[in-house]
Amino acid sequence: MIIKPPAAQRDISHPLRGGQSDALVCLADILTTCCNIGQADASGELDGLDLRDAITGQTNRERLFGICMYMHYIREGEGTYCRETLGGHELHFNLFDEPKETKNLI
Repeated sequence: MIIKPPAAQRDISHPLRGGQSDALVCLADILTTCCNIGQADASGELDGLDLRDAITGQTNRERLFGICMYMHYIREGEGTYCRETLGGHELHFNLFDEPKETKNLI
């Protein structure tokens, strides 16, 4: 993901310029980040993390839970575990050894 801050924050010496992170992020983080950049007061109302803090290493999730249609998943450390609620199929992937998630370890 690429974040382009407002013109007032585009200083070439800005610490976030060209920053990268391996932090677990989700879509909720985008709204939180945009509100914080725009200085909107949404404190206590949003579940996401500010992506700027993830880039600087000030915050990080240990795990991420999600639901997509009939799949529930947990991403933690180097692994992803998925369970299909309709058929009960289970999947487990090692993201460091195989980032494209094509080899089920179960």
